[in-house]
Amino acid sequence: MKKQIVALLAGAMFMVGVANVANATPTLQLDIAGGTYNTTTETIVACSNLFTLYAYLLPDGKSFLNDNYFVSAALIPQQNHTTPSPSLGSFDYIANPTTTVHVTQDLMYFGTPPFESYQAFDSGDLSKHGIFPTYFKEFAFKFSANDQISEYNTQDRAKAGDPISASGTGMYFKAFTFDLSHLDTGYGIHFDLYNETVKNGDKDIRSFAPFSHDAEGMRHDNPPPAVPEPGTLMLLGMGMLGLAVYGKRRMNKEA
Repeated sequence: MKKQIVALLAGAMFMVGVANVANATPTLQLDIAGGTYNTTTETIVACSNLFTLYAYLLPDGKSFLNDNYFVSAALIPQQNHTTPSPSLGSFDYIANPTTTVHVTQDLMYFGTPPFESYQAFDSGDLSKHGIFPTYFKEFAFKFSANDQISEYNTQDRAKAGDPISASGTGMYFKAFTFDLSHLDTGYGIHFDLYNETVKNGDKDIRSFAPFSHDAEGMRHDNPPPAVPEPGTLMLLGMGMLGLAVYGKRRMNKEA
């Protein structure tokens, strides 16, 4: 009996430990305001062409407040490297000033982050995770001590559909605004967050947001159908009524 109780307690403790690990807040993570969670790709996705992307940091032994960080914006679906590369539209990083990125053309590189002059994949690069190699652009930034928010797990928020809180302290954030409305239909941008280190002259990823806490947006090209205004509907109704009266009179004359 005692052995069974001990086994049950051990099992319960193990399950609690697993739950804590699953619900732990990562050091780095991404979120999108109003974004939902795609359980198939395990990615937070934007619901419109224009959206705000949030990068978050909980400092630890590998990631510090004063580090340089990067958000990579990668073209999806995954592309092949062709010369010359086809133009597939553009997207805007809305800041001061706004940066327009013509995908597969200027400002984008082909390969896997971090960007190096020689873009051959090596073990220190970001894992391919079904996105790379493709065309990507890196946006370098620093977190500010003045920009903080209460700690939360972005995956949990996106699954629950809760809004992003605008208050609190403990987790640092950086906000980016993107507009994908000028991409070609069927294409999108996938976002990764990471910092870097240099080993023997080779630039490598030091710490990155778990792929389950990545974010992306697709070009939305399905506007709702136009709804006639009340005045238009009234005119249409009067026209149909007139046709009905005319048809009835004509039938009476022929009879």
